Amino acid sequence: MTHLYQVATTLRIGTDNVLAVRTLWYDKQELYETNGKGRGKATSFDDGRRVITKEQEDGLREFIKGEHEAGRQVFRRTVKDYLECSFGLEMSNRAVGGLLQRLGFKRRRGRIKIPPLNEERKNRIRLFLVKMDLAKRAEDAGVAVIVYIDESFVHQAHGSAYSYFPSDDTGVVQDGIGRTTGKGLRMIMVHAITKHGPLAELQEGFPIREGWFKAKENRAKKIKPGEADFEMSDEQTAEFLWQAKLATGDYHNAMTDGMFMQWLKHRLTPAFDAQFKNKKMFLVLDNASYHHCFDEEVKVPETNSKKYNVELLRKYGCTSFKVTRESEGKAAEYNFEVPAQGSLPNANRKNGVSKEEIASVTRTYFKKNFPQKLEEKAETYMREKGWGLIWTPPYMPTFQPIELFWQHGKHYVSIHFEKGRNILDVWKQIRLGWYGDPEWDGQEGGWKAANCGKLVQHAIGKMDEWIGLYGGNLSGTIGSLEYPVAEYQEATAEDEIEDGVEEQTDEWLGEDAEDAIEG
Repeated sequence: MTHLYQVATTLRIGTDNVLAVRTLWYDKQELYETNGKGRGKATSFDDGRRVITKEQEDGLREFIKGEHEAGRQVFRRTVKDYLECSFGLEMSNRAVGGLLQRLGFKRRRGRIKIPPLNEERKNRIRLFLVKMDLAKRAEDAGVAVIVYIDESFVHQAHGSAYSYFPSDDTGVVQDGIGRTTGKGLRMIMVHAITKHGPLAELQEGFPIREGWFKAKENRAKKIKPGEADFEMSDEQTAEFLWQAKLATGDYHNAMTDGMFMQWLKHRLTPAFDAQFKNKKMFLVLDNASYHHCFDEEVKVPETNSKKYNVELLRKYGCTSFKVTRESEGKAAEYNFEVPAQGSLPNANRKNGVSKEEIASVTRTYFKKNFPQKLEEKAETYMREKGWGLIWTPPYMPTFQPIELFWQHGKHYVSIHFEKGRNILDVWKQIRLGWYGDPEWDGQEGGWKAANCGKLVQHAIGKMDEWIGLYGGNLSGTIGSLEYPVAEYQEATAEDEIEDGVEEQTDEWLGEDAEDAIEG
């Protein structure tokens, strides 16, 4: 793409105008005059773009405030429909977005950048789809159940991140009913669903009380999740909720390897066995590091620092090692001593080695001498149970139906916002959002429970869509997929670790996800 075309595309003007601007500046050092219609930042209120009257503006502001007070979200299409129905104004979504921005309305969060769909990502996604196909065949045959798990969070003052809100003179986003960017305390949520529903033992419509925060014995001891002696008791619900120590920052830091293993053994397993005894579980989850439950000391050699790996080798009795390098088309071995203290020089210096070489040496040494230190506790546990793990590829939230389960519950929390709401209120509301509230007067029959079967069906449909677009040597649909079996039997994918990946957001899921969420 040429610079000329880049500028024209960015400013949404023709290349002839770009040339005119450049020529005028080169010849006379003068700026090219334009009314700026449809682009750029407005230099005046009436700059040639669509404007509305003061009466229409006041009506729009009252409409948006009323929507927020009713707990509804305000998107561009919401405003577009209002302006057309109330004033006969026909505007595109893009024009509505510009109008809202000029009137001081903002969204809480911007768009999230997704890495390009290169061939490496496509191959990894294809391998995931093959595994999902095998799991779906087993589930359809009645011998297995696919379980989808994830972690998420909800704030005390939760509101939709992608709804438009008014902002004050300093640009701070508010919503007119006391909910600002100060989100209050944060509650972390762990849960699991199947196509049959949430994995929870229901008592009068709700999971058992012990899903909240911590088990009885730990509540008495005031022990919090994440502390060394924290222990769960066996309960037949996968629901696990607790108040986070920090209300901001990466919510993944509130979860640890030990907590995940406790949850896997004492929440997920009893809940699964209670409903699906003698069936195999296929657990679908993202690739966060704490889901692997690596050894707390060795961790992952490939992600450790070089100095840390050298210290590990020294501590566990390694005194020397060999590194194989290519030299003039031939492989040559080099011997190195593990220093008595400190690390080793970089590879470009005398007697130096690279971080990658040390990582490889560390993994090889521990695999030979201390193999238990390299075990992934979650995989070992699942294998011993005869169950399977399926890691979802990064940045593919549409393949995870539990993302819609979170969204269903959070919507209920959003529409029931009140000033002074505490975290216990949020806990009650998120559960009503998941499991249903027959007393809610917002629609006939009350608030419907999340239809997990429909959510799973939606996610499987998204996988089928992806196969149709980028399937390559895959054809068909999940559950009846056709592919070169030998090629995928030999395929091995090094699952990268999404440590600290931000929450998958509503916008990633797409507007058509709303159809799946509605009961």
